[in-house]
Amino acid sequence: MPLADVAGCISCLFQDFGQRHFITSDPNGVLIDVIKPIPPSPEFAAQYADGAVPA
Repeated sequence: MPLADVAGCISCLFQDFGQRHFITSDPNGVLIDVIKPIPPSPEFAAQYADGAVPA
């Protein structure tokens, strides 16, 4: 993501593959990507082998 797209913080993103995250920057301009694993979307989970869907 280009730095120009990050103005302090972007909204929370929910990724189909099973991540919720947001990006912010510290006062020195270092980008911080905070990630939390979440269950994948049903469409993405259908690609997993039986019993392999992460919780």
